[in-house]
Amino acid sequence: RDHAGSALQQGLLSEADLNLAIKRVLKASFRLGEFEGNKSVAAKLLGPEHVDSPEHQALALRAAEESIVLLRNQDGLLPLDSSGMKFAFIGPHANATRDLLSGYEGQNLLVNSHSPLQAARAMGLQVTYERGHGNINDGNRSLIPAAVATARAADVAVVFLGMSSPACEGESHDRGAITLPGAQEPLLEAVLQAQPRTVLVLVGGGQLAVEAARHCQHCAVLYAFYPGELGGDAIV
Repeated sequence: RDHAGSALQQGLLSEADLNLAIKRVLKASFRLGEFEGNKSVAAKLLGPEHVDSPEHQALALRAAEESIVLLRNQDGLLPLDSSGMKFAFIGPHANATRDLLSGYEGQNLLVNSHSPLQAARAMGLQVTYERGHGNINDGNRSLIPAAVATARAADVAVVFLGMSSPACEGESHDRGAITLPGAQEPLLEAVLQAQPRTVLVLVGGGQLAVEAARHCQHCAVLYAFYPGELGGDAIV
């Protein structure tokens, strides 16, 4: 938009290509009714009551549930029989809220009460929580021992690791590596040694290389992507 005129003058852009681009934009605008007044544009008739309605929340939950990918399931660890089982929720995303939304999410308050930990407790599960990690890029390992103790005392450890947008990735913020940032890999290694029955839940928007998960003997691995406002419920 800002440089089309200069590009035309320099011969970097032809008038035919410019006209084609304009035609496509105008065609879409006509199809949306943008030139016919507000009453013909369906989106302009929506009010606050239509935003994040119960129907939309149900769809968000279903989309999150159906998007989660099971990458590994050693010894058939999943699905878990949660009755009477003690869980350890560990990792920077175990109690995550807004980090489940990724980018371009707009204002969302529902997610603030639907982290994986909050969802598990709402379901009545026996859960102990130890973050075991600082912020997503923090390489400090001082919190790992407490997480290891929590994992050892549980029947199953669920470790929530991954990325965060825009802290780790996003528009104009490409990752320079596909490994986990901070001290997440050492955290996972330590938990796996203490509690072989571990479920790893990955959050992120792209590929992740997790070396410790390749060699675990009794673990399961889920990729939840950025699961949205009810992603915590979907994971649990």
